[in-house]
Amino acid sequence: RNGWHFLTNISAHIVNGEVVGQFVMIRDYTERFLEKQELQRKNELLKIITDNLPARITYIVGGNELRFWNQPFAELYNCSGKEPPLPTSVAIPDDIHNHWLEIAAGLDAGQVGSYELNLTLPNGEEQYSHFKLLPHIEDGEVKGIVTLALDITELRNTQATLNENLARFRMVTDNVPARLAFLSPEGNVLYVNQHVENQGVKVSEAIGRNPLEYLPPDYGRVAIQHFRKALGGEATSFEMPLVLPNGQEIVERSFYYPHMVNGKVEAVFTMNLDVTDIRQAEEALKQAQKLESLGILAGGIAHDFNNLLVAMLGQSSLALVKLDAEHPAREHIIKAVTAAEQAATLTNQMLAYSGKGSFSISPLDINNLIRQNIDLFEVSLPKNIRLKLDLAEKIPVIEADHAQIQQIIMNLIINAGHAIGSRQGQITITTRVENLSQDQREFWEITGAPLVPGEYVSLQVEDDGIGMSRETIAQIFDPFFTTKEHGSGLGLAAVVGIIRGHQGGIYVESEPGRGAIFHLLFPTIAAGSYQEPVNNEPTKRELPSGPVSGTVLIIDDEPWVGEAVADILQMEGLETFRAVDGPQGLALYKEHQAQIDLVLLDLMMPEMNGEEVFLALREIDPDVKVILSSGYSEAEATRRFVSSKLANFIQKPYDFDTLTFRIREALVELMDPAG
Repeated sequence: RNGWHFLTNISAHIVNGEVVGQFVMIRDYTERFLEKQELQRKNELLKIITDNLPARITYIVGGNELRFWNQPFAELYNCSGKEPPLPTSVAIPDDIHNHWLEIAAGLDAGQVGSYELNLTLPNGEEQYSHFKLLPHIEDGEVKGIVTLALDITELRNTQATLNENLARFRMVTDNVPARLAFLSPEGNVLYVNQHVENQGVKVSEAIGRNPLEYLPPDYGRVAIQHFRKALGGEATSFEMPLVLPNGQEIVERSFYYPHMVNGKVEAVFTMNLDVTDIRQAEEALKQAQKLESLGILAGGIAHDFNNLLVAMLGQSSLALVKLDAEHPAREHIIKAVTAAEQAATLTNQMLAYSGKGSFSISPLDINNLIRQNIDLFEVSLPKNIRLKLDLAEKIPVIEADHAQIQQIIMNLIINAGHAIGSRQGQITITTRVENLSQDQREFWEITGAPLVPGEYVSLQVEDDGIGMSRETIAQIFDPFFTTKEHGSGLGLAAVVGIIRGHQGGIYVESEPGRGAIFHLLFPTIAAGSYQEPVNNEPTKRELPSGPVSGTVLIIDDEPWVGEAVADILQMEGLETFRAVDGPQGLALYKEHQAQIDLVLLDLMMPEMNGEEVFLALREIDPDVKVILSSGYSEAEATRRFVSSKLANFIQKPYDFDTLTFRIREALVELMDPAG
């Protein structure tokens, strides 16, 4: 009743076959019973625990007997209902069991061995398991092995998927054209892509380090300010030059973004982009826009100036014709004409810069041009400067205007001579063949348009003069910019215009005190691919010396041009009508069509330009004879009239003789079409 337990042993005392008595032994069994009950309870608890673990547990003794297994093991290997001991071969393949024994033999008491193995289960399923082995060692011998096997198939698959995703992430980030990184709040690198190696640091070396350790100090000082802003939750960015360990100078744009978790900044994501090409492209676009604007300005100035020169030359020529040969004013007028003709060279330079200058294109060997003009080049330099030639042995032919290329070389030589000054110096002209690659196009942006990759003739003019700063180089090709006291600032501007007109390129290398090198490129033409241009100009022939009759309609928006032309033509015995714009000219032609033999038409006019007036005249009279006049080159001015039948073209500024010859030529052709 009090919970005690007794163990009673009763045995009979037999004498001569008879039971004469009993031996009764009663022992207090309470403690032992309670211990057994506790052990049973613990075993039941252990079984509950082991049966509900997500692992297969066994205990092997004697090398080949299973003394214990839990429910997951029993279910997997069909050991349910079987009592131990059980041969290991019943449930565990011999090779695995032997491997367990080898591992256990190498372990000391208390040590745990582990390994992973891909198993084929009794049901044929593949399972990746993680094994832990604990040897039961007594007296230095392995008496048994406790094994624990955990199914990690899903974990391995998840890990494989994660590794695959990480590999994809790494592939994506490593191929992004930017340096990407995650920084801890302390500023240390948690992750970085391979572009960090541009800073001379391997990815493995960068992890855990602060980027300030390998970034230039100036860059680092700015970077840390933006890092602190990002730590405060603000997305920020900055841009500045960066010199890489290999000496390359780039422009880098850096972005800093806070990585927020539950309202707290856990890390800072940084993205650093090399924007050098973008900035260079933007600068090239600005340069192209500047060149276009300046070209339009220069062309407009040249056009207006040419109109003034037409009036000046025309009226001066008239004065010379009317004055006696001995008149004292003739000398002064001749000087005025000479000055006007020299002024015309300035307008030609402005037109060259604008790309609307006069070009006469034909095949050209630059080496031959240089050799033929070497005396002229040397005469243009003072005695203290030596001119050296370094010409390629064989050079391809280019398609160019001989006179314009000669002008380019002359301008560059004269500029080089000014840079050398009065001290002893040398100018070297070099020619080479150069194959321009796609990557090299960035050096040829001054002309405002990228060059096409391919074969070019390279022309270099190098001097050992005073050199130039970057700021000066950026401006030397602008019209009217000059560092000389009496310079016009149009020489190098004309060079750029001529090169642009030849689809070439130019760039300059120079530093103060180290001279300058002007690099020029001209595209080559394949042998045999060039055809001589057809001369569309009327053949100049001997014209009748007597007076030529006819009526000319002059359409020009500049009154002094119209007046000068009318005075000259009237002096030649011709009748004239004058109009100051297109509509007035069309009205006069409609009214006097029967009288008008020839129209002298200006190209650039307000309200209606020369092309529009010409088309309107053709609608009135398809056979109308028109001489087009412009300050632009014939090729530029007549490019929209290619399919039209212009009687002729005369370029401004023109003098008395040129104008009268063109007019007489057209009228003679009109009177005698067969010539």
